[in-house]
Amino acid sequence: MDILKGLNAPQCDAVQSTDGPLLILAGAGSGKTKALTHRIAYLIAEKNVWPEQVLAVTFTNKAAKEMRIRLGELLDQDAARRDFMPWMGTFHSICVRLLRMEGEALGIQRNFVIYDEDDRRSVVKQAIKNLEITDKQLKPSQASSVISVEKNKLNDPESMLENARFPYQQMLAEVYAEYEKLRRNAQALDFDDLLTETVTRTPHNMRS
Repeated sequence: MDILKGLNAPQCDAVQSTDGPLLILAGAGSGKTKALTHRIAYLIAEKNVWPEQVLAVTFTNKAAKEMRIRLGELLDQDAARRDFMPWMGTFHSICVRLLRMEGEALGIQRNFVIYDEDDRRSVVKQAIKNLEITDKQLKPSQASSVISVEKNKLNDPESMLENARFPYQQMLAEVYAEYEKLRRNAQALDFDDLLTETVTRTPHNMRS
């Protein structure tokens, strides 16, 4: 199949511009996904780039699935064959894949559990109970939200505790620490951990 077939002139330029970084600015419905998928196909078919050397990050699983199907059609390959497909998926799904492959070197079991928001809130509630803190002092939803914010700032419980200026902040830091202990004992990662563990703890050669 002609990889450039069905593309307009700007899309063809984007697909064939393979030397150095490329920024594509386009509005909704203008064919961004199509251009990116054809560009990946062009790199593999015309530039002899190994699929595993290609990283395509999307914001939704639906978009990643559509790109895999289109790419399979363009290259006459089975889209279900992960050994053929590039690294393609959402930020979280790609991090899960990395951690399943290499996490044991970081002390993370391959079969780790993934906590959704309800799971995290439930464990936070248990952490609050373990510390004998009442609901009047701290709501699990509030603590869960603060923990998420701190994780995304790459702050661990120890640094949060060091920076605590008020009793309420100290209490939150203690809940954060207890939550982390319970989470690790359960061999679990929450959604924030999927990103932060990959960014902060994986070896440089994995991230590159």
